[in-house]
Amino acid sequence: ELFIAGSILTILITSYINNPEIMDYDHKEQINNIKALEQSWRELQLLLDDYHLSPTEQRKNLVLIKSEEVWVITNESVLNTQRIAEGNISYFKYFTAGFILNLLAIIVILFIFKKRIYDDLKVSAIHDPLTKAFNRRYFNEYMNNEILRGQRKNKVFCLIMLDIDHFKNVNDTYGHNKGDYVLATLAKIVGESIRRYDVLSRIGGEEFTILLPDTRINNAFDLAERVRISVQEYPFEGIPPLTISLGVVELKNDDDSASILERADQAMYKAKNSGRNRTEKG
Repeated sequence: ELFIAGSILTILITSYINNPEIMDYDHKEQINNIKALEQSWRELQLLLDDYHLSPTEQRKNLVLIKSEEVWVITNESVLNTQRIAEGNISYFKYFTAGFILNLLAIIVILFIFKKRIYDDLKVSAIHDPLTKAFNRRYFNEYMNNEILRGQRKNKVFCLIMLDIDHFKNVNDTYGHNKGDYVLATLAKIVGESIRRYDVLSRIGGEEFTILLPDTRINNAFDLAERVRISVQEYPFEGIPPLTISLGVVELKNDDDSASILERADQAMYKAKNSGRNRTEKG
């Protein structure tokens, strides 16, 4: 949509500048509007890219403000075009008709683009930008809902907490770029190893959780082992093989979000203290 809109804007600006008869009718305001729209569109894309890299509330607000600015400029251009058409029907009827059609095309594109912006913002707000796993805020909200569902409907779920063994050595030896590669790749490996409805989240530096709805602990343990083996066997580029340690717990009747997280954490550290590259129940 951005490429199409940019092409239309370029054609419109060129048509005005290269036609002296049109310029005689004082269409400079319309040219300025179109140029401003083109510039604001580019700024909007840059702001959206910045937000994807680091989805802060401040950057989100900047994207929304710039999106509204683009919409206002487009509105002004359409109204100005209508005024021009009304005053110059006989001379401009063919050019104006094409111009209006082009602006209507831009409006349609803006509707699509604006929806995509809001959809992207919604996705970015609940995902970790590096690994694309869910972020801690979404994980907390989802787990609290599962706890409430378990209490109301007598349902259980299991929680797996996992951590990369000796991850600090990766950063210290190979650099943080390689560390980022490991984290992103790990999330991909785990995501491909779990079920479609399981929820993978990054809750800390190299710590991840997997929430498994409607699952008992023995099945969760088996899944955790599949994940562990998948990571152990993966050929990471430029570094020795890596392993993970995992802790698995099942929801208890008296659990809240803090207690189940604490039990999962303790089970994971039991796995680490027992030699790493293993899964322990909690």
